[in-house]
Amino acid sequence: MVSVVIGKPGDHVGPWLPEPLIDSDETSPGAKFELAQECELALLWAMEHLSETERAAFILCEAFNAGYDEIGQILGKPEAACRQLVSRAHKRLSESGPRFDADNAEVADLIQRFFAATMMRDRASALSLLSPRAVAISDGGGKARAALRVLTGAEDITQVLFSVFEKDRASSEFSFEDSMINEKPGILRYHSGRLDSVITLSPGSDGKIAWIYTQRNPEKLQIT
Repeated sequence: MVSVVIGKPGDHVGPWLPEPLIDSDETSPGAKFELAQECELALLWAMEHLSETERAAFILCEAFNAGYDEIGQILGKPEAACRQLVSRAHKRLSESGPRFDADNAEVADLIQRFFAATMMRDRASALSLLSPRAVAISDGGGKARAALRVLTGAEDITQVLFSVFEKDRASSEFSFEDSMINEKPGILRYHSGRLDSVITLSPGSDGKIAWIYTQRNPEKLQIT
């Protein structure tokens, strides 16, 4: 299922992310749709951490509303074991997925502290703000430079972001602006006054950063 997260059919290159709604701080159908897409991506990725039987039991229970007796017949396991499989799947998904119910103050604090640490190359502080199994997805669509794979793990994410933002520190051509994106605080990155990237994040159950989304595809930023 990772292929659903990292690419779309057609000519899209690399990871795919929905189009961001910038300056969206009010509930709207558009903002709700973008948040739902992010939730779908996160759920698909989180489900990769389930075993095959846990995933099957979870889908049969939640998507098809199958009873535990039916699940047991399909998987060839006792009903009690199927209850445990579904319960364990729920627990793992709640632990590995992002918290979209985090309030804006919490998200704003995390994003400000993390990017301050990144720009100052404070590796220890940056790592302390990331969940060990954090995920970073960037969408360039083949039209802007972006990672062609999903970054996983605090070490991997920190190493790549430190490299990406190294030139920002030494150049006056790059600037950053706080903004509301899909109803949550985010960062707008400009290059020579032109919108270059839209960055958002979601905390996990541990209060640390679990997901970082970077939209760089100019078509989705409505720039040419």
